[in-house]
Amino acid sequence: MGKLVIKHLVVKGCTKMVVVNRTEEKVNAAREECKNVEIVYQPFSNLMSCASEADVIFTCTASETPLFLQEQVSTFPLLTSQNGSQSRRMFVDISVPKNVESSVSDVEATRVCNVDDLKEVVEANKEDRLRKAAEAQLIISEEVQEFEAWKDTLETVPTLKKLRAYAERIRSSEFKKCITKMGDLTKKSL
Repeated sequence: MGKLVIKHLVVKGCTKMVVVNRTEEKVNAAREECKNVEIVYQPFSNLMSCASEADVIFTCTASETPLFLQEQVSTFPLLTSQNGSQSRRMFVDISVPKNVESSVSDVEATRVCNVDDLKEVVEANKEDRLRKAAEAQLIISEEVQEFEAWKDTLETVPTLKKLRAYAERIRSSEFKKCITKMGDLTKKSL
């Protein structure tokens, strides 16, 4: 799951991230796949200090107990945006069971999203995709009608070519007859 998160972040334009893991091996594998991204490894013992400095924290471990508790997160310094206003720290918990205690969302300027929230987003996106699919189907139908109309005109093209070739043969033949009737003409008079 962690590797998928990293790949998704890279696709979305993230160029630097800190990955906290028990071993550096998996982080090195991610580095190999994402050459143009700075991926910093931190040992699991640095989890809280890394999280306290982060804007967004993704969690995806097999831990049976929450890694982030309300009393821990409440000690994290508040984040400020580039314009100096306070910004929110976001926890995105894609672990089952959950790695972020639900009460963490009660901490000031903190937001928690978990798998249950993602299901709601997926459902909303599904409805949006169905609506857009219907719109796309309408566009496709219109384009098919235009294509069919164009294709029907192609059936006349060979007939028109034959007609032009026939007219050219007649013109050429009549031109030759006319030249022979006119007698000896110089190239200049033609």
